[in-house]
Amino acid sequence: GAETRYLALAPGRYTFQASATNRDGFWSAPLTIPIRIRPPFWQTVPFWLLVIGTLGGVGYAAHRYRIAQIQRVERTRRRIADDLHDDIGSKISSVALRLDMAGRRSAIPKAERQRLGTLADTARSVVGDLRDTVWLVDAEHDDLGAVVSRMEQFASATLDSRGTVSAPEAVPATPLAMEPRRDLYLLFTEALHNAVRHSGASHIAVTITASGARVGFIISDDGCGFDPGARGHASGASGGRGLTTMRQRADALGGTLAWTPREGGGTVVSFRADLG
Repeated sequence: GAETRYLALAPGRYTFQASATNRDGFWSAPLTIPIRIRPPFWQTVPFWLLVIGTLGGVGYAAHRYRIAQIQRVERTRRRIADDLHDDIGSKISSVALRLDMAGRRSAIPKAERQRLGTLADTARSVVGDLRDTVWLVDAEHDDLGAVVSRMEQFASATLDSRGTVSAPEAVPATPLAMEPRRDLYLLFTEALHNAVRHSGASHIAVTITASGARVGFIISDDGCGFDPGARGHASGASGGRGLTTMRQRADALGGTLAWTPREGGGTVVSFRADLG
């Protein structure tokens, strides 16, 4: 008998035909045999459907896990914010009130009453800082519109009648994580505090801009002027540390921060960044 081998045939359907001859040279009718070569299991449709289904299931599970982790972090942040506001904030406010009441007693010497008044003011300042911390921690404010609104409120309360504040009426709720939100807000408050406390200005103009993911502010004062490059001059900050911190916040936001002389005297602090 004869043996025929076909190696490395691709999967598919084939037809094998064979004929035989006798000693007299007569050929028989051809024998036809259909042959089907099945593909290996890793080339079959069910296998790939299983692979796709498995990958899809793993991806969906990872997505659900990520969402669950985000929600857990947000719940933790809200709980911390509530604890700070309801527990610590109320206790410090109570201390400030008690100091005020003690300072009104006529039996206490005047110098002690003044000292108690200073302590009460310090306690109220701590409460204000704590409110800012609560706002920064709270996950409900993780968008650009919320931080711009907070910046406008802070500027209005800080300047009172000493200046003007301009801000956009409506800012899209562009998502903004806690860290960049914190850097942007603290950069703004530090710049405004420097202008209010150390410039000697009679008027300060604040302009806040926001469009899409772009944000910026300009703080212009008519004060004594300021050279950020002067050695030891840091607008009242401790050495150059205050300005260094501000520059670090600006760098973390990927923005540009500049101090320039104001025409007619004073200083202009400007910042702009694209947070997209």
